[in-house]
Amino acid sequence: MAKMTFGVACAIVAAFIAAESANSEKPVISFSRDVQPIFSARCTMCHHEADYMGGLSLSPTLSYDQLVNAPSVGAPKFSRVTAKKPEASYLMMKLDGTHAKVGGKGWPMPPPTNPFIRLSSADRETIRRWIVQGARKN
Repeated sequence: MAKMTFGVACAIVAAFIAAESANSEKPVISFSRDVQPIFSARCTMCHHEADYMGGLSLSPTLSYDQLVNAPSVGAPKFSRVTAKKPEASYLMMKLDGTHAKVGGKGWPMPPPTNPFIRLSSADRETIRRWIVQGARKN
């Protein structure tokens, strides 16, 4: 039986690691660790327990239940968040500014008039991935 050289062994291990990372899913987005902090930093100035602007509070104690499978006020035929379907989630339509195309009302969110609460593309992607991954309360 032929001996395997160190170089060949390293190449096999490297190929295995590359194949595993190509097949692995992106990390699981946690609502409490990744999504709620975005809402707390950018949205609760307006969407808080004392005001419910647009009928929505994004405070930590209420946000999940007011989002997932909850009907939107601006376009009642859509849920604010539909698990695994960001394209059917009114929240994403508001964040992307496409809500008017489905009969939605009001400004895109956050409102373009306030540059201090603007969401980054990374923030939007985190919320989108959370929805794609099932909008879990984790």
